[in-house]
Amino acid sequence: MASFHMDGDAFVWFQDSDETGMFASWEGFVDSLLTRFGNLAYEDPMESLTRLSGLKDEVRLPVKMLKPKNRNEAFGLAKIQEEYLMSSRKFQKSFSLESSKPSILGPRPDVKMDSKFKLPLQRLSLAQMEERRKKGPCFNCDEKFQAGHHCKSAKLFLLEGLYPFQWTSSNVELVELDAFDVPLSHDSDMHLLHSRVDESEPKRFEANITLYALLGSPSPSTMRIKGRINGHWIVILIDTRSTHNFLDAAILSRLHLPVDPTVSFEVKVANGDTIMTKGASLDVKVVMQGYNFAVDLNVLPLGDCELVLGTQWLRTLGLIQWDFLTMSMQFQHFGKSVTLFGMHPTNLTLQKSDHFFKRPVRKGICLQIVSLGSGTTSPQQQCDPLIEKLLNKFALVFDTPSGLPPCRGHECQILLKERTDLICQRPYRYPHFQKTEIEKIVIDLLVAGSIRPSQSPFSSPVLLVRKADGSWRMCIDYRALNQATIKDKFPISVVDELLDELVGSTIFSKLYLRSGYHQIHMKEEDIPKTAFRTQDGHYEFLVMPFGLTNAPSTFQSLMNDVFRPYLRKFVLVFFDDILVFSPTMELHLSHLRTVLELLLHHQLYTKRSKCVFGCTEVESLGHIILG
Repeated sequence: MASFHMDGDAFVWFQDSDETGMFASWEGFVDSLLTRFGNLAYEDPMESLTRLSGLKDEVRLPVKMLKPKNRNEAFGLAKIQEEYLMSSRKFQKSFSLESSKPSILGPRPDVKMDSKFKLPLQRLSLAQMEERRKKGPCFNCDEKFQAGHHCKSAKLFLLEGLYPFQWTSSNVELVELDAFDVPLSHDSDMHLLHSRVDESEPKRFEANITLYALLGSPSPSTMRIKGRINGHWIVILIDTRSTHNFLDAAILSRLHLPVDPTVSFEVKVANGDTIMTKGASLDVKVVMQGYNFAVDLNVLPLGDCELVLGTQWLRTLGLIQWDFLTMSMQFQHFGKSVTLFGMHPTNLTLQKSDHFFKRPVRKGICLQIVSLGSGTTSPQQQCDPLIEKLLNKFALVFDTPSGLPPCRGHECQILLKERTDLICQRPYRYPHFQKTEIEKIVIDLLVAGSIRPSQSPFSSPVLLVRKADGSWRMCIDYRALNQATIKDKFPISVVDELLDELVGSTIFSKLYLRSGYHQIHMKEEDIPKTAFRTQDGHYEFLVMPFGLTNAPSTFQSLMNDVFRPYLRKFVLVFFDDILVFSPTMELHLSHLRTVLELLLHHQLYTKRSKCVFGCTEVESLGHIILG
């Protein structure tokens, strides 16, 4: 009922306090009301007759705030306050003696300031600001602005804060204070803050950088261009979706740029992670196609990109005409029309290694090292008739698995570290064609029974990786989950040590498991931790997915247990690669039959197109093995 009689500040205070649950009882409400709107003097009529009478104000008020319970406690607090005041006065006295020196020119005349002194304000409208940008003068003075310009007169800038709900385009204006003389005392200093209006403004907002800029890969919203800093050629990525300018920390030593380590802030990446910048290099001269630009660069470890120019630089150019078809951008710079042309993918040419090394190095060349092959898959090798007959007998081993795998006593579990929060990351942005591919892969996994719809609080983003045959593989980005997972200590064999077991063998067969990881169950209580999110659903894995930190050791443990009686005798297993080796063809047929029987018994399936049988030369584990 009391709130009906409130208005103005009292009613607003009541609403805010009531929403936060401050009022637990009527007595609490009364105390809070008196504290907020009652007499601020806290007058006590008994004070003059009791503990605090006779104390100086500089001692009495601090002691009164501590609310002493008796006279002895009040005396003790008063003595402590007096000691503090004496020590502070000694420090001020010693500081003034050291900083002040006697003058031999007579007493310094007193400078009186008018109490009604008003600062001259000059308010610029949006039209006046646009006119100044076209003419190119400094916003602080009437001189022409150029790289390294400093105003001759001291300036004092006034920053007026607005509430978020008051921020509209009509409220934006530039306030400039003309130069004025401020009389300084003998022992005081004035620190002036000078900031460039055109490039410092984006720092009020959250700093972002796209994954394309971080990795240096092209995208529909970026343009690559060659430029120079201090005579060194660099590749510049102009990104419309990155908020600031970023310079790769790895090329600082090559460019010989000074860095201010105190200028640092957090940058948010598209996957939700944050990266801290490592300083800033101000007023860096960047030359692009004959035009000079002075930009401020924030140092950040980048992948394959050397310099990113974001909206911090783009917004200083005014109106920009951008044609992504021809990779060109046109704008006005200090009254001159500037056109920059980006690097087009068709400009890349194939260079032979011998021709490249014979050419004199006069220009920077963008290189992509690729492994050139025939480009076609070799036809399936003709097997020995006896081996072909054996393979037909075990044709079920080469089928495509359907449904969930059987329980083999090996389940993948995810043990999280203590005090680990829920791992929940928002999905990445995908091009339209990738969304269609993700939907197809999700449907296939649902039909196969490998995943199911989920309501788990865990969530990891999805990535698409192109396979060697041109198809797509859906991978889950479990990096955040892996950082919070306790790592297994299962030993993984060294490839060179495995190859030592092949001494004396002449016949080889290689088998490659089909979807090997998906042939292992997830532990029931850890299924929700594998949850991933796409643009149209939330799912979780019933089988072991790719990308988990303990997935390789879990899979290797299963394969070792399946082939344990024959390991290093005629079978080598390295994850999903199975190598059968024998000294003669007769023994090889027997060994191959044993391996196929084990695979059929444990319902482990192989991919026939990637298997070779009865060869004297085979490529396995990254090596070419000769009999």
